Amino acid sequence: MTPTTARPPLPGRTRTRVRRAWVAVLPAAVLATALVAPSPAVAAPTVTAATAAGAAQPGSGTAADPAGAVPGFVAEPAAAPRPARTRTLALTPAAPDVHEVTRTSTGGPFHLAAVTWPAGQKASVDVTIRVRTATGWSAWTELASDDDHAPDPGARTTARRAGTAPYVTAAADAVQVRVRSADELPAGLRLETIDPGTASAPSAATTLAAAPATPAAPTDAAADAVTQPTRLVPTQPTILSRAAWGADEKLRGNYGEDIWYGQIKGAFVHHTASANGYAASEVPAIIRSIYRYHVLSRGWDDIGYNFLVDRFGRVWEGAYGGIDKPVVGAHTKYYNSSSFAMSAIGDFTSVTPSQAVLDAYSSLFAWKLGLAGVWDPQGTTDYTYPGSRDQRTISGHRDAKATACPGQRLYDRIGTIRSGVERRMAAVPARLTLDGPAVSGAGERSLVTAQWARGDVPVDGKVNLQRWTGRTWEHVRQLTVVDGVVSTWVTPSATRSFRLRASSATLPVNVATSGTAGTSNTLTTTVTRTSPSLELDGPAVLRIGDKASLTIRWWAGGPVTGAVNLQRRSGSSWVHVRQITVQDGTATTTLTPGASNSYRLRASRASTPPGVPLTDPLGTSNTYAVTAYPRDSAPFVGR
Repeated sequence: MTPTTARPPLPGRTRTRVRRAWVAVLPAAVLATALVAPSPAVAAPTVTAATAAGAAQPGSGTAADPAGAVPGFVAEPAAAPRPARTRTLALTPAAPDVHEVTRTSTGGPFHLAAVTWPAGQKASVDVTIRVRTATGWSAWTELASDDDHAPDPGARTTARRAGTAPYVTAAADAVQVRVRSADELPAGLRLETIDPGTASAPSAATTLAAAPATPAAPTDAAADAVTQPTRLVPTQPTILSRAAWGADEKLRGNYGEDIWYGQIKGAFVHHTASANGYAASEVPAIIRSIYRYHVLSRGWDDIGYNFLVDRFGRVWEGAYGGIDKPVVGAHTKYYNSSSFAMSAIGDFTSVTPSQAVLDAYSSLFAWKLGLAGVWDPQGTTDYTYPGSRDQRTISGHRDAKATACPGQRLYDRIGTIRSGVERRMAAVPARLTLDGPAVSGAGERSLVTAQWARGDVPVDGKVNLQRWTGRTWEHVRQLTVVDGVVSTWVTPSATRSFRLRASSATLPVNVATSGTAGTSNTLTTTVTRTSPSLELDGPAVLRIGDKASLTIRWWAGGPVTGAVNLQRRSGSSWVHVRQITVQDGTATTTLTPGASNSYRLRASRASTPPGVPLTDPLGTSNTYAVTAYPRDSAPFVGR
């Protein structure tokens, strides 16, 4: 979401005077409240080294924070069930010409506070806020009031109310807010605090799986992890499902309707601009608070982000519709239908994100972009939605909008995220395959086809066709692959094994061409040695002096081109008659026998295919016999 950078005070005011004014309106007594604790069924996984690293951030709190450490803050029993609730407080100036309103609200617990006003009203407001948690009062934070966290114009969802970025916090029981404007304050201004309530335990049946999916590996049931698809893309990280954070699906504005899908061209990095000092067990309640604010307070179909990541590096499913689908969110106005976004829970204006958070971004973005066929994380994306402009494939929210989101410290590390995505993508081998007939006749031409793709994206480049000699692979020819495919002919004279070795790739980028990544499967073509067929055919009976038309057919695993000798029997031997050229396996010739006789063919030479036998008996045809009768003999009388 939009980050928490403080704007200069309005003319005539100083930030010091504003803060003193806040102190003056502190309540004398504070209502008791509770720290939200999830039920055991949705408890966070055991804290890992990454979690411990996140806990070292400045201002972080843990579930072990003593409730009595803050005067007036009293925790309710952790097991007390509680429905979700949104409290509203009208923010009405003292007089119409007063452009400032200050309010303090107590009572809780709540995990989110924000200021909203009716949609359609122009508002240029300066909103500052702080909340009280078990660790004390937070620092003063400015909430951005622009409306770029919203559905794209013309989308199915139309926001009912405009509002600030939400202030997301660990469990709090008091909030102080001031709204100022150089112009008239918008009518219907109100402060909203959201208590996400206590979520029921998710059932095993709600565990998601990206499609197509392999059988799920054993996972921690409490994590409710989504399984890994089988497509050849970077490895999917563990993603905690909506059930894991307790999403009430009936709350969605698109519940029971078709989900809106778009196209993924790129990804955006956000942060929620909220407190960093939350415990791991509080994350589900924090996400439910954002969900409720986006859907009920703003009127969106769903939580605006496609994914969220907590400070411990855990990735959570955001908008409903399938983690492997191009679900249209409401995170970056004018870009929602062509991108996805993950928001880091916290404020990274001055806090450096942990390595676990950066790794989570790199891992998720590599997987999602790979699924979408976007393989250049360092490149630029052509966005075409009205109001958009070209952006880097992986961008910060501020690149698309005049905002400080995702916080300077996180924004400074987007280059690190891009490099992490690039490394993960480069580790994915393209699939180089060679296909052709498993059986072929000796000398028969066989068509073999090379296919080259990474994920669902065809690769352009050059590959070398090789054959196995029995001791080594030798080069046959180089092939140019266009749109992922190329075919060529081979004519094995004996059983042969063939393979492909990648030479170079032009598109997409970062396709590995060395080692196993650049080597295809081995295609073995078994050559069956059937007897070559050299045939001579003609009329069995004719009259002496008549011409006979003879047909020659020659096949040796394929049509033969060459020459044969026509021979006539003479006693116990054969004498040469003439040589006949055979083209593509066929030829014709004529003879005028003066008497009954026998004829045959003997192979002389063959140019194609290679390996055609020329010697007897494979190079000898059948014997053709013709009976010649006198012209006035009985069989021909009257003809």
